[in-house]
Amino acid sequence: MDTANSQSSKNSDNPNITLLARHSSYSATAALSAPEATASDTHSDATFGQAVLLATAQLRACDINGKQHVLRVLFDSGSHSSFITEACVQRLQLAKRRSEVIVSGIGCSKGKVKGETSLLLTPMEGTETFPLSAFVLTKLTESLPATKIHSSKWPHIEGLKLADPQYYLPARIDLIIGSDEMYSLLETEVIKGPPNTPIAQKTVFGWVLFGKLTTLDKSNNTSPCIYSDRDLTKAVIKAWTLDELPETRYFTTEETRCENLFETTHRRNTQGRFIVHLPFRENIKLGDSRAIAIQCWLRMERRLELNNEHREQYHAFLQDMLDQGHMEPASNVPSSNYYMPRFAKNYKRPVA
Repeated sequence: MDTANSQSSKNSDNPNITLLARHSSYSATAALSAPEATASDTHSDATFGQAVLLATAQLRACDINGKQHVLRVLFDSGSHSSFITEACVQRLQLAKRRSEVIVSGIGCSKGKVKGETSLLLTPMEGTETFPLSAFVLTKLTESLPATKIHSSKWPHIEGLKLADPQYYLPARIDLIIGSDEMYSLLETEVIKGPPNTPIAQKTVFGWVLFGKLTTLDKSNNTSPCIYSDRDLTKAVIKAWTLDELPETRYFTTEETRCENLFETTHRRNTQGRFIVHLPFRENIKLGDSRAIAIQCWLRMERRLELNNEHREQYHAFLQDMLDQGHMEPASNVPSSNYYMPRFAKNYKRPVA
């Protein structure tokens, strides 16, 4: 392979760092399947021996006990935000913060994130740490690359310290670094080789490889296209809607009657207290209560005959109720009315 075609570029705005399949009809970003919030969509490359390599890296992250774990990271310039799998959050025992962000993807599919978390990333060789905040999703994408890449050696990348030495083997993606953090981790050096060979981009973690390439495997390859976007406007509107009271409330017949009774009868007296009529249900059958009330009254009268003082007090109380108009003698009362038994509360059984 002719190494004379290799060139180094210092232009950090090189369009080749878009890191995604340019031959795809999709935008460069990660699809979600609601309600699982899974970020994955694929399409087939119709050309034999063609594959698209996405920029991946292997990094270290510590859990809450200080134990280091290796994460496989995908650099995605088409994603507005960074994302991490829920399994990785549990493995690192990271604390999650509540988030109402809605993520939309290819085909306008939408899903809600499962929270937000923060972590520190460290290169495989080195001690410098890089803080990152990421939204939590159940799944980000399928294993990358889709199939094992079989290819001859590419002279223009020989000797480079790769961020992912096993870039050619399919493996799960634990973390997507989106445009919100990716450009602060990229460096200006870019190395291009001949057509259909990977492009090398230098990062703080090492060199990453990406681009369309020819492989020795003539199987039909599959390349994931990833899209992520935060629809913050709709998230804020949804939060406002949940906090606001409903504009229209529908009352039942009884609730409407109680509401009307309150509006027509409530008033405030001179002491500042509110007075309102009590609502009573109509056509309620309570059974024959007159006979029971008479029996209770006669029994109480027999007990009061044993204590003249209490009998006089009770009769004086009844007379006061009549004088103030709180009660009146009943005449021609229908048997369907309810009769409440009367008791003398201060009655004490005499001591023998």
